[in-house]
Amino acid sequence: MALFRIGTKVFKSKKEAQQAVKEIRDKYPDGEYLNEDDMRFVLDLFLEHHPQDPRFDPGIAVVWVEQMQEWGNYPSRGFRFQDMTGKVFAASYLKCFTGWLSTHRAQVRTAMRKEIAHQVIAVKRAQTHLDSAVHVHHLDRGFDQLRKEFLAQQGLVEDDIQLEWPDDYDTTQSTPRLKDRSLASAWQSFHEYHAQLLCMVEEDHKAYHREEAQFSEDFKKHVEWEKAGKVKKQSPDLTAGEF
Repeated sequence: MALFRIGTKVFKSKKEAQQAVKEIRDKYPDGEYLNEDDMRFVLDLFLEHHPQDPRFDPGIAVVWVEQMQEWGNYPSRGFRFQDMTGKVFAASYLKCFTGWLSTHRAQVRTAMRKEIAHQVIAVKRAQTHLDSAVHVHHLDRGFDQLRKEFLAQQGLVEDDIQLEWPDDYDTTQSTPRLKDRSLASAWQSFHEYHAQLLCMVEEDHKAYHREEAQFSEDFKKHVEWEKAGKVKKQSPDLTAGEF
């Protein structure tokens, strides 16, 4: 039976983990903020098992339970979040149980993304001329393509890669990392050399992935700067604790 982790807690199955989340949801009346422990557990769930959601990037200030009228004709109670900028949004915890980290291959992909997170953060910090909330986009070759190229270069497939969990390396972390640290270093160097990272405002990022050509003036200007070589790649200078 496959174990399911949320933060430091380990459950025997997805069903057991999902029940734990439901118990937290059901013990709060609408509008009441989650206490610190419950909030940490819920955030661990989303950050570990649904990490592709960029709405969590600014950090979360508070979480509460609310009847979600916007979820169709049959609304249900769910979690609503307010980020550090004051923006409020809702996210379905059920999406976290659809298999994002339920397989070894998915865990490897998440670990490889974590290994280069400091490079993404460095780009966000360096490209501060964009005033809006930004996402970091891989130009030319996407993250998945770079990951596949690196594994092919190393003569590896995802099933070959061993992982270690926070209990083994750092209890302040909550997701796996590559156990072979020389392989992790090689991947970081490969990504830093080949990746072309560009900050895009949220609306432009979504438009790009919908293959639409309606970009804001900020993005057009930055693309011109990028082509002209006016934006230099920044070397990451962050510690692992800032990931």
